Order: sequence, then structure tokens, then C-alpha cells
Amino acid sequence: LQEQGPDRLTLVAPPVSRTAVVWRSAVVPGAGQEFSNHRVRGFIWLGATVASAAGFVIAEHQVERNQTKVDWAKALADSAGPAEQPTRLLEFGARRNDLAASEDFRRGFRITTMLLYAANVVDAAFVPLSTPVAALSPKLSTSIPVDANGPFIAVTLRF
Repeated sequence: LQEQGPDRLTLVAPPVSRTAVVWRSAVVPGAGQEFSNHRVRGFIWLGATVASAAGFVIAEHQVERNQTKVDWAKALADSAGPAEQPTRLLEFGARRNDLAASEDFRRGFRITTMLLYAANVVDAAFVPLSTPVAALSPKLSTSIPVDANGPFIAVTLRF
């Protein structure tokens, strides 16, 4: 409890420390940077990690679709007659190449996501600890202002 009055109650979050910054970034990429008052930096880490993870999910879906196409092409090649077997084998080879390309794409997104996550935690370990803006803008602030419509409660929470 930092401040208490008839119209205002102010609670303050724990002080910014290196440990608090690192564990927040380990839980949610960019959260530690935001906690140490580097909001743009935190948003960039979060956005990059989420975008890379979304790319991985999309690539995973493409791999599954291509695997199904390979399975069908293999079945069609196995059941093809002698006249159409060369065409079916070419189609099977093309489908396998598509599958290999989509697996490479997925692997790239997996590695990128893991590297971004790890780099985010390392950045949190070395980000400058800013003087909190909490003196002017507390982490949690509650007020009960009164206007023409009567009293109401306003709660401001900044993570």
C-alpha cells in the first residue's frame, strides 16, 4: 500500500529486479522487458515470437496435407497399370519433393521460434533496469471519483 486517502488507494507492484524481469520473459516473451519499462522492446519480442510460432503452425498444417497427398500418390502408383505407371511414379516423386520442401519450411520456423524465445530470455537478462515510472504511473491504481452521476470505481492495472 503506497497511498491511501478518502478518494484514492494506490498499491505498488514489487520493485523491478533482474530475477523478476527474467522469469516474466521466460513465461511470456517480452513481458520482462515491459516490466522493466521497455514496452516497445517487449512488444517486438512478443510479436516476433508469436509470428514465428504462427508460421510453424501453418507449416505443420501444410506438412500434414502434403503427407496425405504423398500417401495417395503412392497408392495410385502401386495400383496403376503398366501404361500409366511412369506417369504415376513421376507424380509420386513430385509429391515427395513437395513434402520435403514443406518439412524444411516447418523446421525453419521451429528453429526460428526457439531461437527467438531463447534470445528473448537472454535479452531480459541484460536489459537495463529502468527507474520505474511507478512513482507517476503506479502498476495498480484504484480511485473512487465522484461526478454528477455519483461515485464510481476506477481501477488501473499495468503489468
